[in-house]
Amino acid sequence: MEKLINAESIEKTYEQIKDKVIKTSLIKADKLSSFSGNNVFLKLENLQKTGSFKIRGALNKILNLSKEQQSKGLIAASAGNHAQGVALAARSLNLKSKIIMPITAPLAKIEATKEYGGSKCIVQLHGTMFDDAMSEAIRIEKEEGLTLVHPYDDNFVVNGQGTIGLEIYEQMQALGNDIDYCLVPIGGGGLLSGISTYLKSKNPNIKFIGIEAENVDSFKQALKNGKPFKIQAKSSIADGIAVKQIGELTFKILKNNVDEIVTVSEEEIAQAMLFLLEKCKVVTEGSGAVSVAALLSGKLDKIIGKGKNVVCLISGGNVDITTLGTIINSALISSHRRVPFSVNGKISNNTINEIVDILTKNGASIYKIHSSFDRNKLDISNFSIFVVMDTSDEYQKNKIFNEIRQSNSNFTLLIK
Repeated sequence: MEKLINAESIEKTYEQIKDKVIKTSLIKADKLSSFSGNNVFLKLENLQKTGSFKIRGALNKILNLSKEQQSKGLIAASAGNHAQGVALAARSLNLKSKIIMPITAPLAKIEATKEYGGSKCIVQLHGTMFDDAMSEAIRIEKEEGLTLVHPYDDNFVVNGQGTIGLEIYEQMQALGNDIDYCLVPIGGGGLLSGISTYLKSKNPNIKFIGIEAENVDSFKQALKNGKPFKIQAKSSIADGIAVKQIGELTFKILKNNVDEIVTVSEEEIAQAMLFLLEKCKVVTEGSGAVSVAALLSGKLDKIIGKGKNVVCLISGGNVDITTLGTIINSALISSHRRVPFSVNGKISNNTINEIVDILTKNGASIYKIHSSFDRNKLDISNFSIFVVMDTSDEYQKNKIFNEIRQSNSNFTLLIK
């Protein structure tokens, strides 16, 4: 099957789907380039229809089904992005679809899938991770005679994802740049399989680095084991690549095409999401940010070096707004830019004003503040003030804390 995945098949696929998908932008990320010492380009598949690259492979697979297969109705399993791609593709062809999603899928992805699919789409929730939903989809496929649209382990799907490689090649050529390194997220492996197949055919010297979440490193473990197997995994904010077992087809492709594999922590993913939002004005989900997380973490410094042309795949932007707020808050706290602390002890009513003056004098912002003055549980001469402040860096934070300690000997500063 994998022999059907090559530059020619990807180019043929592109001609078939190009009018139904968006040719997404490839931009130079100046601040990320400056940080890493390389020329870093972002391929923005978060701006694709349905908010991720998945529409490409899903659409190509469905278009290549027989009329009989289409008429049976489609079934797919997904943590969210493939679900939306299948739902929209099915609706555009007036086909029935049933989508199985884990109960932990972001609400925004569940609701978007229902909206894209319309009245002919049924969404069912099952299990806590993608693999649980996939097992249920396979069971229903056999029971109800539906046609399965696999999210990654399928040659038509891989060819569809490979059209991103074709666009990257054309866009970098138009800028007059060769590609030295390409950083791509790995979940089931379809995205990197397609992109690497195409770009390697154009330039075999391009180095491909696959990025996984530390909590779900199925490809890394498969390489050690010599074959795919279901790993023990933890939940991840990169839900789009939280796949416990790499595909059989994709494993065969990736073990030949991937030059390095790097894993990133949950904190590193959160930091990358914040960096992309703040410095690049790019909204992305956890799985879409892992390529940038690998750069920011410093794990690629010795591998890539300096002065190289590096393409980072931003694979999707379907992040729940409430989840995004939580992730950004966590990233700010871990980078010492959002700091919770409390002041306890013999505090007068004027103490809040003293603390506020110190914060504002040093350029910090108050995110949250409240006191125990309205409670009767403490002794009248002992109060507690809780503050969350936003600072620019750890130096500013320490300077503020030193001034608070020196301002009054009657209270204790507790850093959360």
